[in-house]
Amino acid sequence: MDALLQSLESDRTIKLIIGEPTEHAATFYISKTALEQTSEFFCGALRNQHLGDGERDTLKFPEDNLTAWKVLLFWMMKHGLPRDANLVTMVDTEGKCHPLDHVISVRCWALGDKYGIPTFQDFVMLELLDHLECYGSNLVTVREAFQSTTPGSPLRELMAEEVVLCLGSGSMEFEELDALDGVIGFTSIFGAKMSNGNEYGYMPRVPPRVPRNHEPGKSPFWKFLVRPDDVSRHWVRERLLKMEESQRNTWRHPSEQAAGKSDHDGKEA
Repeated sequence: MDALLQSLESDRTIKLIIGEPTEHAATFYISKTALEQTSEFFCGALRNQHLGDGERDTLKFPEDNLTAWKVLLFWMMKHGLPRDANLVTMVDTEGKCHPLDHVISVRCWALGDKYGIPTFQDFVMLELLDHLECYGSNLVTVREAFQSTTPGSPLRELMAEEVVLCLGSGSMEFEELDALDGVIGFTSIFGAKMSNGNEYGYMPRVPPRVPRNHEPGKSPFWKFLVRPDDVSRHWVRERLLKMEESQRNTWRHPSEQAAGKSDHDGKEA
């Protein structure tokens, strides 16, 4: 505790400049301690002072998305995410609000990936998964996800899976996939998902029948998280764990069901 208090006494304010150096760039100020506790990348940047163009205690990120940075700064300070409307672009259609896309969420996840902030990524991913459960995704979001991430990314896996789900539900037509022509990496993942399409027929991504030996937190829902244990208090995670546990307690293996039926038939006889 003494070390923490000493660091606070000597804490400095760091200047962050997000966006191109024009009238559209935004400047924020944050404590050095908060920044260093977020990512090793920021620790190195402050040690080397190589991102400020010679201006001490200044970090410039000209290529980053401003909205995603605002969400990240909120998360740094509040240890949580802003309300859903800040992560999803909503549109009013005939008096009802529907998501236009999930591009903001994708950019937030990609920002966390770029600077090595796995807990932030998982917070965003859980919110995204919860929203996709209700609304599904669209090709604008899919394109953004593949253009913003690297091969092997859980976000790419999720978006390819979403396309399979949308095609299966009829909310998307195969002809619409022409919009993804030229998107590097999509075809191979999409093809693999299509060949295993039966795995993706249930929403949300928790098996509808969880066997008794199933370990909570190991359902298909969790494969998209970078460090699941670091988001133990997230409300979506807690809800899914409760759902899994409820299904685990009520489900019976087919062999148990058959045995139970035989016992019942024997008693009737």
